[in-house]
Amino acid sequence: MIALALVLLPALGALLVAALPRAAAILQPLLCALWAALSVLLAMAEPEPGIVAADVLNLPFVLAVAFGALLLSLMPVPAEDRPWHAGVQAMLGGAMLSMLGQNMTLSWLGLEVALLGAMLPLALAAPRAGWKLFLLGGVGLGLTLFGLVAVHVAAPEALLHWPALQARGIETMDPMLLALGFVLALAGCGALLSLAPFHAWWPDTAGEAPSRIAALFPLLLAPSALHMLLRIKALAGGNMSAWSLLALGVGTMLLASLSLYRKRDAGRMLGLASMLQLGAAAAGFGLGGPAGNLAGLLILLGHGLGAAAGWVALGAAMRLKDSRRLGGISGLMAGSPGLGWALMLALLALACLPPFLPFAGAFLLLTSAGRQAPWLMPPLLLALLLGAAALARAAQRLCMGPATADAEAPPGWRVLAPAWAALALALLGALAMPGPFAALLAAAAEAAR
Repeated sequence: MIALALVLLPALGALLVAALPRAAAILQPLLCALWAALSVLLAMAEPEPGIVAADVLNLPFVLAVAFGALLLSLMPVPAEDRPWHAGVQAMLGGAMLSMLGQNMTLSWLGLEVALLGAMLPLALAAPRAGWKLFLLGGVGLGLTLFGLVAVHVAAPEALLHWPALQARGIETMDPMLLALGFVLALAGCGALLSLAPFHAWWPDTAGEAPSRIAALFPLLLAPSALHMLLRIKALAGGNMSAWSLLALGVGTMLLASLSLYRKRDAGRMLGLASMLQLGAAAAGFGLGGPAGNLAGLLILLGHGLGAAAGWVALGAAMRLKDSRRLGGISGLMAGSPGLGWALMLALLALACLPPFLPFAGAFLLLTSAGRQAPWLMPPLLLALLLGAAALARAAQRLCMGPATADAEAPPGWRVLAPAWAALALALLGALAMPGPFAALLAAAAEAAR
């Protein structure tokens, strides 16, 4: 019942915040807090079979999306922005359907709902980026659907029911069809994950859309797309699927870290930082094994927290300085120390530097690569070091450089509270992760092999 509520109730929430725009600023965090509480109850409850249900693999992703939506709901958003308020609830419901749906057709439908939920606010705020997402996201969903068709042909009697596919076993299905299904899904979900070379929509979105809209994609869409991809990878098995995901992950990391040195737009910079971490998460899952999968999960969770803090702080900084250019946003600590420190720590977290959760994941990724594929260490280290240096340089310029003129009063604690809450969770996850949650991640890493 809890899983079904997490799927259906956000649809009612979307109608509610759209119908009551004046109360949306209060309703949105209350609704998202309720969904986050339900996700915790779902993780604590005994698994129940059904058309939507929790399992070992999807629970960490469900928690990540629920708490990501809660952090987003605390951002300062105009009450009259109905598309954003409704889009958050629609994306949340679609992501929950995608992850909790026990039939993979439902999972694909959830991805489509989540994408459409993001389309309306993005298309209204940044039409060019909206059209790119419409075209590339639509192609990505189509390719993912063809991948599911290939999986269905490999095991027609299972009817794409996830437990039945798991019970049947890889050895009883046609490996060529499963490999074809994974390649198609990798291209399709890779577009939604902004993995190179399917990432063309994401830099425009990060550079043109308001921070509250750009934050929707790494926090709500990316985890559900990655979960779909991991399901198909678990079915396909074999070295081909692992090496394909690993190659795209490392290639995305290298492209994002090198591109960070060319960008002068603050939003695009933060978008490239997200690409770097999502590429690292994909590389961890491509490396495989309990350690590699755990590294991917830690990076994904840490990325969600770092991206939430980064978009909240950067949005406040862009409003404060009335500029999106890196040169126009400088000296934040001089006029607003709380904002300056929040943005600096968020960028350091996204750079995979200690003491935050992404650093723990990156360290585990490197040690796992050293044991399983030592030749992979140089490109991984190069990408991480280049990305860390670029983001540290940007943090120094934005937060500690010569102060530029302010266009409005510095933001108060209510504006910055979500950023500091996300940073506190990222710190807690690295230094003192609760035992039950650590066990949940370890079980998910084992299930994703």
